[in-house]
Amino acid sequence: MAEKKKKSPLSTLIIVVAITFIAAGLLFLKFGDRIFPPPPEKTITRKVSLYFTGGEGRKLTPERRIIARGTLDEEVEATLMALIGGPKGDLTQPIPKGTRLLRAYTREGIAFIDLSKEVSINHPGGSSGELQTIYAIVNSITLNFPEIKAVQLLIEGEVQETLAGHIDIGLPLEADSELIKQ
Repeated sequence: MAEKKKKSPLSTLIIVVAITFIAAGLLFLKFGDRIFPPPPEKTITRKVSLYFTGGEGRKLTPERRIIARGTLDEEVEATLMALIGGPKGDLTQPIPKGTRLLRAYTREGIAFIDLSKEVSINHPGGSSGELQTIYAIVNSITLNFPEIKAVQLLIEGEVQETLAGHIDIGLPLEADSELIKQ
């Protein structure tokens, strides 16, 4: 008769522990993301200054905002959407009601900003008001993005001579810091 080899308690314990670890590993692979969800993605942001009309109505006053980081075109678009959304403080919105951003893109240091016709149709008029509208946009883009040297305003995809009859917007415009309240 052959003698049966007795398993030692230590070898049994090692086998049980190994099976437990294998089972736990398989369960973790299958259900781990439910038990331990990954941390939420951090949205990287940047600060920008938006330019709105100040109390006296003759100068632009900066208002700080935070936008999500992205490509240059995405950040320009986010800045313009925040500008069109209006001020959060006591400043006045220089962008006419109903104005929509149709498209924003950059080429060779120029930002092309395509706005809906409401920017012109709903504009209250006057050279000072027109100047405020134009440079709220131009300064909000060129002063936040050093790689952009000028802004070409488009209305419904077309270059126009003026926005509301006074200021030439037929060519790309550079920032005008003289209009900013210091």
